[in-house]
Amino acid sequence: MEIKISSTTKNKSDKLKTTNKLSTDINNNIINNEEEFSPLLGKHHIESFNYAFTNILPLLHKYIRPIEIPAPRNHQSDFNKLLISFEGFELEKPVVETKNELGSLIKQPLYPHECREREMNYSAPLFAKIRRKFDSTADEYFNVKLGSIPIMVKSEFCNLHNLNNNECVKLKEDHNDFGGYFIVNG
Repeated sequence: MEIKISSTTKNKSDKLKTTNKLSTDINNNIINNEEEFSPLLGKHHIESFNYAFTNILPLLHKYIRPIEIPAPRNHQSDFNKLLISFEGFELEKPVVETKNELGSLIKQPLYPHECREREMNYSAPLFAKIRRKFDSTADEYFNVKLGSIPIMVKSEFCNLHNLNNNECVKLKEDHNDFGGYFIVNG
């Protein structure tokens, strides 16, 4: 018995072989060039995070309207109205706060490996600059911590940013780590 293979079946078979070969070539090329390729894996995540917190965050306060609070009607008050507004936001780098022998607060850089070991979030404090004005008095400015924001590993806000492989290894980090992720609860 003779089996006839149609030309469309041959074409599909040839396409499949070509696709498989192409896939194998790409995989081999990636494996052979891992040092060049792996930093690209998280790059788009890091660039998006950096853009949001270096370009968007500084402008955000302009879109939040000031709040005007009238004095309570039933109580004697020292003012007629209070005006509160956001004047800016600032995201710092991750720090761990400890006290020294004298009881003074010391801020030290927090690194991703510490968060993994201590089952912590790798995050940084977010501060808002607030403007407060009572009636016609002079404006008062002060900073308020709003909370903590998770920091993407290897972003501009990460303490590993711009460190070379040897410096990362000294800080107990994997030299092959390309970043682009968050550490939550270790």
